[in-house]
Amino acid sequence: SSGPTIASVLALKQFVGDNMVNPSDIGYACGGNVNYEFTADGSGTQLAYVTAKHAFNRMKNTITPKPGKKHHTLPRNFVLIVDEAHFQSVENSSLLYTAIHMINEHFPMKLVIASATLGDVDARGLRSDVVESVGRLHPIETRWNDSHVDFEDIRELNAELVAKVEFAISAHPTSGILVFCHGENQIETLAKLFEDKNIPNTVISRLYSGLEEHEINEVLTALPVGTRRIVFATNIAESSITIDGIDVVIDSGTHNVLYEDGIGTTLKLERCNLDNLLQRKGRAGRQRPGYHYPLMTQHEWNYIPKCGLSDLKRVMPYSIVLELLDVELDPRKILGLEHSRYTKIVALL
Repeated sequence: SSGPTIASVLALKQFVGDNMVNPSDIGYACGGNVNYEFTADGSGTQLAYVTAKHAFNRMKNTITPKPGKKHHTLPRNFVLIVDEAHFQSVENSSLLYTAIHMINEHFPMKLVIASATLGDVDARGLRSDVVESVGRLHPIETRWNDSHVDFEDIRELNAELVAKVEFAISAHPTSGILVFCHGENQIETLAKLFEDKNIPNTVISRLYSGLEEHEINEVLTALPVGTRRIVFATNIAESSITIDGIDVVIDSGTHNVLYEDGIGTTLKLERCNLDNLLQRKGRAGRQRPGYHYPLMTQHEWNYIPKCGLSDLKRVMPYSIVLELLDVELDPRKILGLEHSRYTKIVALL
């Protein structure tokens, strides 16, 4: 079970629980079986919150069910809502492309693609209506950096982040602060530094993959009135969760990106794309007017690419390819894999 999955499910559980008469009915499990299902009273409509991987498995089993095997399939005329569709993970992309394949094959279903940064979601030529809604209720003021920061120089990057956090503590004395970092080591370095400062009425928190469930729950729990939280987080906090009391976002503008070539894996420090940056900015202003401090100038921001490279092109999606082949579906057709890349993946299986 991944940290982002656990955090998203816990946040969903908390949100639904706050809006239901009997929140004790809600259970969750992380990984392929993330699952919260119920039938709405009187309507006969079944709702299910599941991971992209879980939905993908149901869809491929629906397309080509295996005789003699019990599979979780999908009903006819169902509606699939893919939230945070801009995230180009292997699971998200596989789900989206499989859904589009089903529509193109005239399977009776509807697909709703939802994202705050929808522009470059690959819909494979589908004609669709676009509906815009205002999700954020409060304005966010961006305060740009005056000069360039070399994000590859970790000492310079950390020094800039420390200066920004110290400024925000003084300028926004009652506001919670969310600081986006590129990895666990950077988070631990900065969190320890500010813990040692013993700032009054302030809780220092960490949020990254690998934390235990109770540690993630603690970050999502509201603090007593008069106490604020400073959270140092990776992109696990970019979307799907709202941390109570956060009015200020300080963004390093960086993240670690995994690359795989069939021989080994490499973790590279890279500048975030615009989709990432906008998602991070959106963590402020969810409860009150917010402030956004990116470690870049406005000129640099204007030239940031809209979206990054899909995980399907950065890593080797062995398991997804195997699962599609197992039900006699062509991964090249479903996932849009180039023939040379597909051949390399199959050769390494």
